[in-house]
Amino acid sequence: MSKSTRIIGIDFARTLAIIGMIIVNFKIVLGDGKPLWLKDWLSFFDGKAAATFVILAGVGLSLMASKHQTQEARKQFRITIYKRALFLWILGLIFYVFWPADILHYYGVYLFIAASVIFASSRLILGLAIVLILGYLILIGSFPYEESWNFETYEYADFWTWNGFIRHLIYNGFHPVIPWASFILYGVWLGRQDLRDAYFVRKAFRLSGMVFLMLQVCSWLMLGLYSDLPSEDYESMRLMFELTPMPPLPFYMLGGMAIGTFTITGSILLSDRYISKKWVHVIANTGRLALSLYILHVFLGMYIVFIIKWEESTGLLSLSAAFIYSLVFGLLAILASNWYLKRKTVGLFEWLMRKWSS
Repeated sequence: MSKSTRIIGIDFARTLAIIGMIIVNFKIVLGDGKPLWLKDWLSFFDGKAAATFVILAGVGLSLMASKHQTQEARKQFRITIYKRALFLWILGLIFYVFWPADILHYYGVYLFIAASVIFASSRLILGLAIVLILGYLILIGSFPYEESWNFETYEYADFWTWNGFIRHLIYNGFHPVIPWASFILYGVWLGRQDLRDAYFVRKAFRLSGMVFLMLQVCSWLMLGLYSDLPSEDYESMRLMFELTPMPPLPFYMLGGMAIGTFTITGSILLSDRYISKKWVHVIANTGRLALSLYILHVFLGMYIVFIIKWEESTGLLSLSAAFIYSLVFGLLAILASNWYLKRKTVGLFEWLMRKWSS
């Protein structure tokens, strides 16, 4: 495979990530949380699909950057990415009015940080990622994580104030820059590896799977070991060792990197093995419209249910129905994406971002 050939497995993984995010968001907003066994099972996706989505951004950025070798080309590339970062930040803030769990305004900051170090050494990039992860421990030890939150309704009291906005963006929002920017930095490093080398990809697939499994087992063991602690002390241990995204402590961050690598490398292996099969390309094509689908899954997915069940606020569907609905919506997104790409070459919001940064 030539260096210029698009790695279809990257688009395949992006499709899986966006569908995973749809499952999580529909579960939280539309589902009533019952039955509990399904809630526990679906909680596996919490934060992991989004982490994979951000890692993929770093991989894609790294692959694009590799084509720019001269100083002038690198300067222009960095300016282009800064413009895209600003576009996503502004789009995300507008989208936040409709979807408070928005990731795009964070994504813009991640992209800005990654673009700033995109041509630095791999050691520096990984070092910065580690600093952000460890730095978050200092933040959470210094400031109350729950400030401004109502975790029953997931409402944030003072988002549109200066202090609240910075706090939400940097420290205690859904995807705070510290430490979430580590995901895109890790993705930049991963994109520098030879993802066309089957040996490397298989090795990374096995290793990342083992790391995630070890973290999961360690989490279970540690939580079981400290189960007899007083409730307040146990809650601290639970936050430290659970692989949950809020707050994003080191166990979660490492788990997110592991499952993201597992998903990306697994998608590459699967896509390469069945490259001649139409279904691989059908699924991968959807990943090319990830930004547009992220926007539309709220307006065409959630708001339709809100309109139909206008008098209800949360728990509009049973959790089983919300899960099935998310899968149906994902399937329709795949079919619609392929129909659209037969007529256009780029999605609406992807086109707007390119025009903005051209």
